[in-house]
Amino acid sequence: MTDLQLTSTFCIVDSFCKSFLPEWQKMLVSDGKYRRKRTDCLSISEIITILLWFNDSGLNCFKKFYNSFEMSLRLYFPTIPSYKRFVKI
Repeated sequence: MTDLQLTSTFCIVDSFCKSFLPEWQKMLVSDGKYRRKRTDCLSISEIITILLWFNDSGLNCFKKFYNSFEMSLRLYFPTIPSYKRFVKI
């Protein structure tokens, strides 16, 4: 994926997330327990963009993709976590 494709994909995903996520949060049912909302190092838009980049890469193993492209991903997403943390998010 080229720089321009990655940037335009991120913009489209980010626009979607900004309109969809607030509406989705309103529809969720709470179980009454307090949940801490920890801020992650990546936004939902960034996570989806990375997953779309993986899908476009043609690789079968996400771990291999993530570890081999981590340095290139870091150029676009400076706060990108390690593979283990990314999967946990």
